[in-house]
Amino acid sequence: MEKVLQIFFFLSGANYAILKHCSYRTIVKHACLSLSLIFAVIVSFFAGFEIAAQFTANKAVLIGTGTFWATMVLVFDLILINSGLGDGVTKWLRILVGLSNTFISLTSLLVMLNQSTIDGQITLDSGNVLTEIDNTYLKAKEGRYAAVTKQKEEAETYNTNVVKPEAANGYPGPKYTEKKAAYDAMIQAVNVESSKLDTLEQQYYNAYQTQRNAVASVEAKDFFIKASYMPMVIKKKGWLMVALAIAAALVIGYVELQTVALKLSMKRETEYPEKEKEMEDRRKQSLSAQLEKTTELEGRKIGIKQAVLESGIVQEERDVEMMNFDGAVAYTVELRIKIKGLIAKGYPEEAAVLQRTLERVLANQRESKAKEKGAYGRDEQSDEQPRQTIDSIVQFTESMQPILDTVVATNVPENVPMAIFDWLVSNISYQNDHGKFFYRTSREVWNDGRAICGEMSVLYMSFLRKIGIKTVFVEVTKDVNGEIVSHACVQIDHNDEVFLSDPAYKMYKVEHKEWNVWSDDKLVEQYNLWNEKTF
Repeated sequence: MEKVLQIFFFLSGANYAILKHCSYRTIVKHACLSLSLIFAVIVSFFAGFEIAAQFTANKAVLIGTGTFWATMVLVFDLILINSGLGDGVTKWLRILVGLSNTFISLTSLLVMLNQSTIDGQITLDSGNVLTEIDNTYLKAKEGRYAAVTKQKEEAETYNTNVVKPEAANGYPGPKYTEKKAAYDAMIQAVNVESSKLDTLEQQYYNAYQTQRNAVASVEAKDFFIKASYMPMVIKKKGWLMVALAIAAALVIGYVELQTVALKLSMKRETEYPEKEKEMEDRRKQSLSAQLEKTTELEGRKIGIKQAVLESGIVQEERDVEMMNFDGAVAYTVELRIKIKGLIAKGYPEEAAVLQRTLERVLANQRESKAKEKGAYGRDEQSDEQPRQTIDSIVQFTESMQPILDTVVATNVPENVPMAIFDWLVSNISYQNDHGKFFYRTSREVWNDGRAICGEMSVLYMSFLRKIGIKTVFVEVTKDVNGEIVSHACVQIDHNDEVFLSDPAYKMYKVEHKEWNVWSDDKLVEQYNLWNEKTF
């Protein structure tokens, strides 16, 4: 659900992790802005769909055009409205684009609602234009043929009034041949003139047909032609259509311009920017605390080295002194790995030298442990290795407190476990060359800055248990990928949700296939078994 809210409020230019700490009024303001943007995108999709429908019936093209137009509107809002630019030319650009989108969307909506009326009117207008073109052509043709038509009429009149009466006297009269020849000459002249006119008329006829075909080809599939008919449709349908157009313009226009108005007003509010600055300050404090911790550890290491050099301690004593630092166990593991590698490569003498060094280191560690027993009232002569307890395994030290304080201060309670997880993944490196020679405690992992899966888990548990979150150690036998593994992570019980969290896999919530939950007693028992191998 939180992911959905993050995306939803991102549309209004807000970070939900910050916004949820603001007042109800500010949250509602941003919610309205996001909803208005979603509505504008939906309207834009149908606008683009309807425009494309005037040119094609292909569903893929229609959906693609609608999606393209909706995406353009969305990108406009995300880039301009949700950017830091809100004054001057950009401010007016937002308003102009909002008005443009409103006009296009409204026009396409009205065209869609009046589809049949516009189609009928276009057909009617096309018929009227064709009739006018036909009449104009025929009238012009009649004018061009007027002279020859008159000549033909005169010839027929002469034939009727002169030639035929001459032939009606029972036999052709003496003048019949002469009169008939005159009539034939008149008809021949008319035919010659008509033939000339017919040849010239072809170009007039072609122009007439071209004009007629152009008008006849106009169909109701041109969005811009349809849009030009809207004033006529509104006038023809009267007050009802006018009211509908105004209502649609108000609804769509209000939503579009409200998006701009809301964002511009938010630039004047102070609550969200103040919360944003406060969270940023906390983040910087957290980074500063981490840097101080790193600097302190490095300083301690350098101080030991410098003290050893200045006091003239011989190499063997220097090794022992360095081992007293919290990385003692890691050093013994490195020696064991080097010894094993030298033997495998055929250098037994060099391996023997390192073996003697390892024995001296282990002897000094046992001596140091014996002294610690004496300091706590134990038998100083006893050579028994002290056993781990759950408190020592997941020990939370004072040096860890600043990091925890910073994480808690910069996150809401439900996000604290994830914030601890993020810090752990970013600051504790995975040690690929470390097997189960021993297991570090949380304190040792903290000081070394590196660990394997189980060691990361106990440090993770120490932080979570410190703030009262229930956690247990988990042995993983088949991981999230279905592979058989020897692995470990943590099970968290927080906010009525129980889930696995795996810092080694860098997955805050992970769904491993098979695992076993260990009790604290089981963890203590196994720790002591692992660590016995070191001494």
